[in-house]
Amino acid sequence: MDRRNLESLHSLASERVRAKLRLYLGDRDVPDPWGGDEAAFAAVMQLVEKGAAQSGV
Repeated sequence: MDRRNLESLHSLASERVRAKLRLYLGDRDVPDPWGGDEAAFAAVMQLVEKGAAQSGV
């Protein structure tokens, strides 16, 4: 998720839910690879896998 998506979710969520929303990688955006080549998707996949490993998911 990137900051723009997070802001959109904050505007829709209740205060209780808003407190739980955060970027997947803490302070880093997960870029949207849509429209990119295979390397762009692979780079995003590496970020997501690294984030999952760090969070224990």
